[in-house]
Amino acid sequence: MEKIKELINKIKNTELYKKIDEMRKDKPVQTIKPVANIRIVKVLWGVLIISFLFAVYKNFTAINTHTVTEKETVQFRLNDTNTIENFVKQFAKVFYSWESDNDKLSLREMQLKDYLTTELQEINHNTIRTDIPNKSKVKDVLIWDVVQNNEQEYDVIYEVQQEITENKNTKEVERTYILTVYIDDDDKVVIVKNPTIYSAVSKSAYEPKVKQNDNSLDADMTKSIEEFLETFFKLYPSATEKEISYYVDNKILIPVNENYLFSSLKNITFTQLKDSNIQVNVYVEFLDKDTKATQISQYDLTLKKNGDNWKIIK
Repeated sequence: MEKIKELINKIKNTELYKKIDEMRKDKPVQTIKPVANIRIVKVLWGVLIISFLFAVYKNFTAINTHTVTEKETVQFRLNDTNTIENFVKQFAKVFYSWESDNDKLSLREMQLKDYLTTELQEINHNTIRTDIPNKSKVKDVLIWDVVQNNEQEYDVIYEVQQEITENKNTKEVERTYILTVYIDDDDKVVIVKNPTIYSAVSKSAYEPKVKQNDNSLDADMTKSIEEFLETFFKLYPSATEKEISYYVDNKILIPVNENYLFSSLKNITFTQLKDSNIQVNVYVEFLDKDTKATQISQYDLTLKKNGDNWKIIK
């Protein structure tokens, strides 16, 4: 141990050790500055906040995209109701037709299995019996409306026109009903709500405003328009597309190629528009040579002066 102490003292007394010791004493003690840590913390908080906002944005975006897709799907199914309408028409022809004959009534019940759920088949069993005093024939089925209840169920409002015969007397009956059908993913349909009486579609009391003549137009102008229209509608029933183009812009009126004979213009009214064009509302009377009946067509036309002549532009 004494020898080690002597060796250490010798090292301390060397010039090299003294220089290293002096340099160590002169060098300032390093301290950890808190500023650097604060900056790191701020950066980390910034990254966290940005990540949170991005997650919220993606979440809302995903919800909106899903909603739009769902609406488009529902709209497509609403527009494509041919399957439902034809199914209900075929059902109505079976359901509202009968005769008081055992075999025919049994056949009717068998056919109804193709349209009704099991529960509805049982409900409607024996509603038409062999002792019924008349027979029914369906003349027509009209589909008035198809309304979607949910993803796969639709209410159908329809009218049935029946011919009822009892003994030798025959009468026509019109009834309106509503039922509900279910359509699966394979477009297979079944009636899930029994036909239920419903109010018939009726005439509205609405009357459009009667058009009035524009008194600012002079007599010569209205006369020239009437002459133009008479010339055109005499030609129109049998005119070719090229012939019509001399009187009409942009194929607004297309050839009809029917056996009509022009008769007269009725209830013609004129309105001066801001762009100097003339709006004309007119009833045109034709004689249908094939049926011998009078056919009255109604036109709302916009005319433009084309040099000395008129042209239909709308």
